[in-house]
Parts: sequence; structure tokens; C-alpha cells
Amino acid sequence: MLKANYLIIFVCSIDKSYRIIMLIFNTTLHIEDTVHDECLIFLKTFYIPKALESGLLSQPSLAKIERQHEESGVSYAMQFKTEDIDILNKWAGETGEGLSAELNKRFGTTVGGFVTLLEEVSLI
Repeated sequence: MLKANYLIIFVCSIDKSYRIIMLIFNTTLHIEDTVHDECLIFLKTFYIPKALESGLLSQPSLAKIERQHEESGVSYAMQFKTEDIDILNKWAGETGEGLSAELNKRFGTTVGGFVTLLEEVSLI
């Protein structure tokens, strides 16, 4: 079951050239085979567009995770970028909690996941 605590405490940094280092908000989802197609449509047509509506998150991506140990179901990494933790926390309070609740309402325990916050590393 997807139960993500969206209150995140993290320190954003700026590289030596004062370029803002973006945060990557990653949600890893495991979707059971019985709801896979329906859930993927939901993510693409409802969840991701709603997540972007506020303008607080940007650059969405959805990547299938190659099967490792699972015998059934499919896992995905859904990612968005944001400039800092305050913006992410604002999004979580205004939008994220509702989207998580909607995902749980529609799919219950057939979709599970966890959240990871990543900080981009400058290649310069």
C-alpha cells in the first residue's frame, strides 16, 4: 500500500558557480499485474498531469524498473524536479497528499511504493 509521508526535511545546496541544484522527487511504485494497465493509464492521464498543475514540480519522467527479484508485478520510478525543499513541502501539502489518497482509494494494496529525495550533482 502506498503510504508516503510527504513532510520532507532536506537541505538544498548550490554549487560553486551558484547554479541551483535541482531536487529530484522520486516515487518508486510496484504495481500488481491485476491492475497494471489501469494504474499506468491513471498515472499518465491523471496523477502526473495533476502533480504538474500547480507549477511547483516540473520535468516529469516515468521509467520501468527492470525486474530483479519480483515474481509478479511491475515496478516504476516516477520522478519530478523541483528547486528546493520548501517548494516540495508546499506541493506535498497542497497536492501530494490528495494524489496519494486517490491512488490508494483506487488501487488499495495492489500498488505499493516509497519516496526518495535525490539531489542533482553538478557535472561541471
